[in-house]
Amino acid sequence: MLYAFSLLNGGLNPDRLEEELFEYNADCCKPPLPESEVARVAINVIKSHQENVGHIMHTTDLGNAERMSELYRETLRYVCETKQWLEKQDSGVWQRVDELHVLSLARKLIALIYEEMFLLSPGNRQSMAMHAQYTESNTGLKNAVDLFRSEPGIALSAKDLDCGDWLLPVRNGLIDLQSGTFTPMRPDLHITYTAAVDYDPNATCPIWEGFLLQIMNGDVALVEYLRRAIGYTLTTMTSEHALFFAYGSGANGKSTFLNVLRALFGDLGAQANGDMLLEKNGAGGMSQNAASSEVARLMGKRLVAMSEVEDGRHFSEKTVKWYTGGEVITARMLYQNAFEFKPRFKLWLAGNYKPTVKGSDHGIWRRMKLIPFTVTIPPEERDPDLERKLCEELPGILNWALAGCRQWRENGYKLNEPNVIASEVAEYRSEMDVVHSWLSEFTRDDPEGEIHFGDTYKFFKSWSESQYNFSYSGNKLGRILKDKGYAAASKPHRVYKGLRLIVDLEFNENTGAYVGHSFINEEVKQRQNDWQTKVLTAMTDFEEVEPA
Repeated sequence: MLYAFSLLNGGLNPDRLEEELFEYNADCCKPPLPESEVARVAINVIKSHQENVGHIMHTTDLGNAERMSELYRETLRYVCETKQWLEKQDSGVWQRVDELHVLSLARKLIALIYEEMFLLSPGNRQSMAMHAQYTESNTGLKNAVDLFRSEPGIALSAKDLDCGDWLLPVRNGLIDLQSGTFTPMRPDLHITYTAAVDYDPNATCPIWEGFLLQIMNGDVALVEYLRRAIGYTLTTMTSEHALFFAYGSGANGKSTFLNVLRALFGDLGAQANGDMLLEKNGAGGMSQNAASSEVARLMGKRLVAMSEVEDGRHFSEKTVKWYTGGEVITARMLYQNAFEFKPRFKLWLAGNYKPTVKGSDHGIWRRMKLIPFTVTIPPEERDPDLERKLCEELPGILNWALAGCRQWRENGYKLNEPNVIASEVAEYRSEMDVVHSWLSEFTRDDPEGEIHFGDTYKFFKSWSESQYNFSYSGNKLGRILKDKGYAAASKPHRVYKGLRLIVDLEFNENTGAYVGHSFINEEVKQRQNDWQTKVLTAMTDFEEVEPA
């Protein structure tokens, strides 16, 4: 090929190039190349010569960056926020690659520079040859790659990745979740994540459907709710602001359920530690602005499955709200600058225990979607190969979930949770209503009653810290009491009207805490009072009887 370039640079008429190459091949090549190969070389050299005459690039690092752009402007991209390279695959999906891979691609610059050299006259080739040698060095290649990032169309923002809010990328194309149409992959959308399944409109999933009926105890409404919830999870929407919590102990199928979901979502899903949603060392959970690679890697995901949580832990309510509210999150990769992204993922948590929820506001509880896994699979019915069988049905499970997405849209973009979900959440909320539990145990409603707030709060604080390992501030407890209908008054100390304590408060000097002492059931107390009255009456009557 170099010989062919030298002929054209020496002034040979392109029409005679093929003839000259045939003679050269016969005389000098041992063994000679096939005539078809010689003809192909002649065509390519003529085309390259015509395209590049007058377009010789500079012998500088910037010139090398422009050469890289000529070679890779269609196949390489650089993401500024995450400092990651993307390479377009034959499928049209963009795959993350490291810089060593890009450096290996940059080696093609060297051959390109030598080709340019033979487009020059012999007297002008020396500087180009020296530049080719420089480019072969580590410094030359790295400088070329560094400057290539600034070439037009190469650098991307993270928000430009995985475009298409209603498109679901699968291995063999794109599914429009609104129209249901299936199209080939589009490289211009810069898709980096896909579900781990090929779309097959005729696939079914009988084993999966039977499995769900079994673990949901035959509750068809609950199974259909799961279908809508998973269909909603396929989208990039977060309008439901939901935390799906698969709860239950024992061999109940929830781990298999979530494992199959992870397999279905593939790159669109991620496994995360449930601790992300919990308080850390008694303080709030992970900060919204935390420099966390754990959070940064969730950008672009649609499903985040979370592992079991320990008993006795507390939800960080602000963190749950951040991750389910659709608000912008700030994160960063390790040792890199912070960047912002809007979460598209839906949280699916599995647990044998319910973390404590301190708040009583509607904002946290409306997010909770407690899905009961109450069926224990008998040992003789457990199939150790079930997960593999379910994963073989992934194309059918995808169609099942797509139908759920369609139902969700047709329902006005509402999940329409069944009564059992609302009941489970109401029970959970009742269990977590610390003030309700305290009031039920230590007070009674009484229109004429009132409590002195100062000492009562100290008692509440001691009790809640011992029972729940946390307490409210005095101001918050006061607000909750007012929300429950107990009016505040000052006389001169703050009191709350409409209730009374049914315990005597005693200050423990050893612990510095107030405790409720001598709890007596009201009915028992009333019987005791009646008995005491009768005894006193009898004693009085006895004293009034004159001796015989």
